[in-house]
Amino acid sequence: MNPDYRYRAHPENVLTYDTLDITVDLGFYSSREIRLHLSEVEHEAEEEGTDSPETEGDRTKTNFVNEWIATAGGGEWPLVVEVYGPGEDRFGPCFGIVERIVDDAVLNVDLIGEFGGELHANGK
Repeated sequence: MNPDYRYRAHPENVLTYDTLDITVDLGFYSSREIRLHLSEVEHEAEEEGTDSPETEGDRTKTNFVNEWIATAGGGEWPLVVEVYGPGEDRFGPCFGIVERIVDDAVLNVDLIGEFGGELHANGK
């Protein structure tokens, strides 16, 4: 699967272990903040308008993502993201792969390696 786009990126906020707000470098001194869902990571469908409490396991995974990003080092653009467009629903979420420039580690792969069985525990 080829990415639709590949950008240098800067992390802004980790919402959950599978969803990040990042700023991507569009070139020519332009940037844009996007919400990125990690590809290959099980995403729980939430009913609109409900506040489902975050479980201890979710907090552990989110802390893992925060620590992973913290080791990306300094610099304006410490990450590279491959973004896959929303498909037919052009207003749907963007999915992607996050890579650290400093060591070429891939967040999606590391997250699955650390919590693989738990990420797919919903019977899907």
